[in-house]
Amino acid sequence: MINLTFKDGRKLDIAYPIYLKDISGNIVYCQDLNQHWYKCEFNNRGNKIYHENATGFWIKREFDDNGNETYYEDNTGYWYKHLYDVNGNIIYYENSGGGWYAHEWDDKGNSIYHENSLGVVRGEKSKPNNVVEMTMDEISKVVGKNVKVIK
Repeated sequence: MINLTFKDGRKLDIAYPIYLKDISGNIVYCQDLNQHWYKCEFNNRGNKIYHENATGFWIKREFDDNGNETYYEDNTGYWYKHLYDVNGNIIYYENSGGGWYAHEWDDKGNSIYHENSLGVVRGEKSKPNNVVEMTMDEISKVVGKNVKVIK
């Protein structure tokens, strides 16, 4: 806000928005006419990795080298994480509420296996009469695949 006082004693308050940008052109701070503000941080690839506003709400994000979001967390304590295969398909998702799901994909991007924390398991035929099943270790890394024959 700019406060102007004229020679004759009149006063004028002028409100204006403020925008600050980083060298890449990303808005890293903004304040609107009502004095609400937010600030952001970006990684070197242009992904927004932090966001905070005047109410105290904040979000943190992490990304892999391909730009895929791998981690999200906010000030409420909620978080989730994603793991991806080499083609950018999500192969594992987990959140702070205990929910999770796992996928396996074929080379064409079709889901051939799905399992989740609700006990739902879906396997789609990857070869005639075969279903692919994943085994993961405690850090959610795929450690084995088994083929089951469907009769």
